Amino acid sequence: MASVPECYRYAAVPHLMVDGAAEAIRFYAEAFGGKESFRLAHPQGRIAHAEVSIEGSTIVVGDADEPF
Repeated sequence: MASVPECYRYAAVPHLMVDGAAEAIRFYAEAFGGKESFRLAHPQGRIAHAEVSIEGSTIVVGDADEPF
């Protein structure tokens, strides 16, 4: 059985699909002291999946595509 990363072990992790994920991540860093720990981007620069840690909690952010 695969081990679960500690940040996911006992948590509900919100996944935010937004228009302008890179800008949202910058905002979370400035406003809440968020630290980006992982980013998976398309060759065109759109973010498919990024993880941001805020005070020990993780949120997942990505650029919204259809049908989102």
